[in-house]
Amino acid sequence: MTSNSLLNIRHIIMFLGSMGLFSLIFLAKLIVVVGVPFYFFSIILGGLLLFFLKKEKIFFINLQEFFVLVFMFWLLVPVVNAYNFSSSALQYYYYLISFLLFFLIRRFCFNKQVWSLMANSLLLGGGLTSILMIVNWNVILQGDRVNLNDINANYLAYSLVTLLPILYIFFNNKYYKFYYILLGLFSIAIFLTGSRGALIALAFFYIILAFKKPIFGLIIALFAASFFTMFVGFYDSLPAYWQARFDVQGSTGSDMDWTSGREATWSSAWKLFEEHYIFGIGLNNFPEISGFGINVHNVFLSLLVETGVLGILFYFFSFLSIVFFVLRRNFLLGLILFVIEIPIFFTGVWESSPVLWSVLSLLMAYGVLFNEKISERKF
Repeated sequence: MTSNSLLNIRHIIMFLGSMGLFSLIFLAKLIVVVGVPFYFFSIILGGLLLFFLKKEKIFFINLQEFFVLVFMFWLLVPVVNAYNFSSSALQYYYYLISFLLFFLIRRFCFNKQVWSLMANSLLLGGGLTSILMIVNWNVILQGDRVNLNDINANYLAYSLVTLLPILYIFFNNKYYKFYYILLGLFSIAIFLTGSRGALIALAFFYIILAFKKPIFGLIIALFAASFFTMFVGFYDSLPAYWQARFDVQGSTGSDMDWTSGREATWSSAWKLFEEHYIFGIGLNNFPEISGFGINVHNVFLSLLVETGVLGILFYFFSFLSIVFFVLRRNFLLGLILFVIEIPIFFTGVWESSPVLWSVLSLLMAYGVLFNEKISERKF
């Protein structure tokens, strides 16, 4: 078999893999609930990784992957010491899936064409997600947020926001108009979720984009001013739930908690951390131990209370080493990655998301494969 035919086969494999990647936006949460397909899915990923490493003789790991492995080994400690072992073990398994994707994607992106294929597949998945969300826009009139079946609105919003660094890379592609349309779809869908962390991250992205492209920034500023005026004008017509989500100072006199109960969970998480600061209380054990029945909704506090001091250190060694890796190769891209994830980390449950770790892996692969300046990039 010739090398060209082997390359074509590998392209087909990469295409199938990338098509499966964007389905994670829809299925990642559902797979955890279903159980059996989740195990089957992880076995396939693990088998692919081992086969690829054996076939390509790529056994080395870089600094970023080393930190990820250290974090994964440390997580075994809070899992073993967890109050609820089964719940903690399932969450560990969820981390494992995300990190398997992280290891696989970087190795699968063996040339620019495959990288572009995988990145575009992920963006198309985000576009399809956005369309499905926009179609269901009328649920906000009933005082609800736009979800997709059992997939939480925040998870959808964070997924779309996390795709923005990948989307930005294609803005100088010859098909740039298509990617700006995707940005518009992402933005509308994110607003319909009412996710404040995602909206803040989206605003940061637009600010950076405005400095990079002044004319575009002026258009966005005019649109934002018009939208804000309309939003204020129709504010009193919105359901009470939506008023509470955006009335962060309580100026309307609403008796609803704008933090959605997170202030109480944050306080409880800190108290539990003070009692279990070394090993934590175990992955995914906060909802049960605290009695709130929900997660912390803050990545920093969640890692502190559930994995201990060393857990959060190892995690952010991993994350920040990836950010610096991207920054060194493309400062603006690394800056976008950092500023959009910070608001999510302060308000969401996002640390083990396969979407996050897939994007991080793609950005690392991009930093290796593409050395040109953004203004000179061609696909």
